Amino acid sequence: MEILVYKTDISHSWHVGHLNLVMNAMENIESWTIDTEDVDKILRIVPLHSIDEHSIPKLLRNHGFYCEILE
Repeated sequence: MEILVYKTDISHSWHVGHLNLVMNAMENIESWTIDTEDVDKILRIVPLHSIDEHSIPKLLRNHGFYCEILE
């Protein structure tokens, strides 16, 4: 199982609500979690199929969030 991991700036419940709309609109995401308590506000995504890991930061930036790949 592939898990994509990202550092974000998503820290408030209203950010998580907006992120929920964005993530649920993507058909190729099986599940996702955000740890708003972590200093890096870690977003973890389990894709249904292999996806370009660079597409997530681009998508989130288009919605006003900071996001970078954690390796």
